[in-house]
Amino acid sequence: PRPAAPPEVLTDSALHARPELAGQAATVAREETALRLAHRSYLPDFELAVGRFFNHGQANGFGASASVTIPLAYRGKYDAGVTEAAARLASAQADLRRLQDRVRREVRQAILRTRTARLQHDLLVTTHLPQAEQSLRAVESAYQVGTVDLLALIDTVRAIEAVHLEHVQAASDFAKAWADLERAGGTPLPGEGS
Repeated sequence: PRPAAPPEVLTDSALHARPELAGQAATVAREETALRLAHRSYLPDFELAVGRFFNHGQANGFGASASVTIPLAYRGKYDAGVTEAAARLASAQADLRRLQDRVRREVRQAILRTRTARLQHDLLVTTHLPQAEQSLRAVESAYQVGTVDLLALIDTVRAIEAVHLEHVQAASDFAKAWADLERAGGTPLPGEGS
């Protein structure tokens, strides 16, 4: 088979289908949330409390309290928290870009390996096998009329067997390259002629 989609479509599909990219995108989203939370640490905290208290030997009662913390004294601590969250976000985004670049490279390399293996297979099928079979027929004819000895016939048979082995190896190499392309793409690929 040949890939039914152009390389750009295969690459885009891989960028959406690969699970490690989805995991890293989730990490980026987590770090974005952490950065937003770090910015919220500059805001004052409000606390309201209502409670019942017990007095030994006297009447029990209820009480309420309200408090506000204003983060002025520890501004350096909050600045450091925001800086750390921003650095973690930048690191997660860099990791995501690195993974995306790796997936693009893997898809390109798998496409090239698939094309190379296909061309080699086609070359063996269309050129080498017919030539080897034609050579075998010629040597057989020459052997029948007595112009070629048995060793030449055996060498020709060995040569055609070697070409058949190369053909099988090329088919195997193509199947491996196709599997690598599917792995790099993250999904099974429908192909033309499959």
